[in-house]
Amino acid sequence: MYCEWPVLQRCCFCMPLRRGVLVVAYLNALYCGFLIGINSYLIHISLHVGLLVYHGTSVVLPAGLCIFIYIMELGFNVLLLYGAHMRIKKYVKIYYYFAISSTLATILLFILELTTIQSLYHLFVEEFLLGFTGLGVQVYLLILVWSLLNKFEEDGPNVYENQLHQIISGQAKVEANGVYNPSTTPHNGVVV
Repeated sequence: MYCEWPVLQRCCFCMPLRRGVLVVAYLNALYCGFLIGINSYLIHISLHVGLLVYHGTSVVLPAGLCIFIYIMELGFNVLLLYGAHMRIKKYVKIYYYFAISSTLATILLFILELTTIQSLYHLFVEEFLLGFTGLGVQVYLLILVWSLLNKFEEDGPNVYENQLHQIISGQAKVEANGVYNPSTTPHNGVVV
């Protein structure tokens, strides 16, 4: 069975796609940096056990391993940020493959956590609310990155968007020489 990701034109229905991916990537990088600091502090005060909260699932691991995982996540986020800023498709695609593998690992951790539940409160609050929220955000980021990759393939290096015209008429691209796509027509249907 063949299945495709949906292709989005905007992030959160309000921001342009590339800007939305950048905002989500910056927030993800800040979150990784914050958790690197927390786990570093745990090692500093001689608590060598850290809590890995990764895309909504929580696992108790050695704090050094948590730091390594978050540094790796931060590195791939920096790769996504650089690739999205400079429109380098290869870097965005590397992040996309990393995000798919980390999402699959998170799903496996989520299933493992469901098998070791002790209380109904723990099951509802931590696993379902946090787990599904974290996985939902991660899958939405995957769809955004997939849409950005498709947009990079369609646009090419010499095309930019007229965002106002895109809102008014649907989808309009402007070539590098400033000429609109000939299939674009004004609202009254008269081609000038």
